Amino acid sequence: MPLGTLAQVVATPASAGLDVGDLLCITACGALAWPAVLAGEELHRHGRTVLLAASLLWFAADPRLCYLALTVAGIAVLMSRPGPATARSAWLWLALSGHGLWGLAALKLAAPLLMPVESELVGLAARVLGAAAHVQGTRIDGPEGWFIYVLEGCSSLHGLSLDLLVWASALGLADARATRGAAGLLAAAAIATVLANTLRILLMARSPQDYHVWHDGWGASVFGVALAVVAVVPAVMACRGAAGRAR
Repeated sequence: MPLGTLAQVVATPASAGLDVGDLLCITACGALAWPAVLAGEELHRHGRTVLLAASLLWFAADPRLCYLALTVAGIAVLMSRPGPATARSAWLWLALSGHGLWGLAALKLAAPLLMPVESELVGLAARVLGAAAHVQGTRIDGPEGWFIYVLEGCSSLHGLSLDLLVWASALGLADARATRGAAGLLAAAAIATVLANTLRILLMARSPQDYHVWHDGWGASVFGVALAVVAVVPAVMACRGAAGRAR
């Protein structure tokens, strides 16, 4: 989140909420100096210069510039031959920018192909569960003439990118390797994310009341908590498994 809008966030009512990517970016901003302090590592002079220049973008009004700053800083630090702790943080910055900027850009480009596929998944779930829903392209028709469209904001890729971000960040910060077991946990998280998102869209297609509950009501909050649990638990389990093998 740009530092120039931090006061606006503090003044925003709690019902409006904070974006997960914003919170992660705030954390990443403070993490710029942690590796060198904790591990006694020192950046190359050019790496320090790029970090200083990139940090100025945090005062910009456009959040995309903040994520771009993380990308530039991460690449510059990795090219300066950093120590292990600093390199892990640089990969974390790249993962953050991938989740908050590059992943969204890729989604916009691939949306014409992906949205019909996600709609068909909703139709498949409706047939399996016996729900009254019919899919036509990206339109899902529910009972009594009610219908919704599956748009970019409804895509499972948002949750999938969060799964990958948390998983990669946890393994990187724990200095753990990405084993087959850890990859299997990530795959399980991805499947659970797609299933949860598909079920949520199907529930929104039932009626206008269900739409408001699962789109911006208490159902949306439940869905958000569920996605966070699905992202965090496999990452923690992967780190615990790596710690157990290291003993």
